[in-house]
Order: sequence, then structure tokens, then C-alpha cells
Amino acid sequence: MSQKKAYVPLQHIVRPHNPWGADLGVDTNVKVYTMVPENEPDFIPGEMRKIRDNVEIDLVEGRIDKRLGLGFSIISDGVVNVCMWGGDYPSLLNQSLYTFERKDLKNFHFGEDLKRRSTEEIGSFCCWELGVVGHEGAAWRRYLLSPQSKADRIAYLEDTIEGLVGR
Repeated sequence: MSQKKAYVPLQHIVRPHNPWGADLGVDTNVKVYTMVPENEPDFIPGEMRKIRDNVEIDLVEGRIDKRLGLGFSIISDGVVNVCMWGGDYPSLLNQSLYTFERKDLKNFHFGEDLKRRSTEEIGSFCCWELGVVGHEGAAWRRYLLSPQSKADRIAYLEDTIEGLVGR
């Protein structure tokens, strides 16, 4: 039997970042959040760029289905969760999951160190990420109930959550 890592429940800090995908030519925008325990530093720009570049390649090459072209991503300790809205129904949330080792981001090998995973392997969301998911669900419902104009799309992309989650 393998020994499990000790779990220390900490509040997590959520920070929004500039959306990905706007300059890809695939009519896709993905809101980006980082989520780290309150006692750890946020991801630095170089780490974010390496993760973003890998995810954007998968968007361009179709390994992530852009669906309706709007979604969000949560980058936490070792997991990138890319969520796109749409499918058979516009209210569906579709996930593409990746794992990585944060210590490896310094020497990140393009296309190798970000590993595609399934929800059956690692689960959907941690309990801290559900704070972001709840906010995004409400923002998406507001968008669906709007005329869905360009201004409504921009309003959805600007509607973010920031701060402590967990209590």
C-alpha cells in the first residue's frame, strides 16, 4: 500500500490573468486563473507562458475542442484544467486536463512536460477550484441569457473572481 502525502487544508488565493487564445485565429477566448495555497507564491510570467504555449497549441491543433469559443482555465499546483462551454447544449462544461511538476517549469520541454490526463485518472475539480467553477457558472448563465453580442462576450471575459476561496 502506497503512503499518501499529508494533506494540509489551506485557504487558496485565486488570481485572474489575461485571457488566452485571442490572438490564435480560432475565435477562442479562455479566461485564466491561478490558484495557489495562501502560503505559496503565485506562478511567475515565465511559468505561465510555458503552460499557455502548450495549451494554445492544443487549441489550434484541435486537441481541445473549442466548442462555443469561450471558457476558463484554472492553473493550480500541478494541474491545468481547461474548461470550454458548449457541446450538444450550450450550458455544458467540457474539460481538458493536464498535469505538470512545478519544479520542472524552469526546464519545461515544449509538448512533453504538460501531460494530458482524464477525469477518471485525477478527478474533475478540487474543492477549492469549485469556488471558481461556481463563479464561472453564474457568469456563463448571465451570458446565455443575454443577446450574446460582442459586448456581452467581452462582459463575460471581464467577469472574474479574485481573492481567497475556501471558508
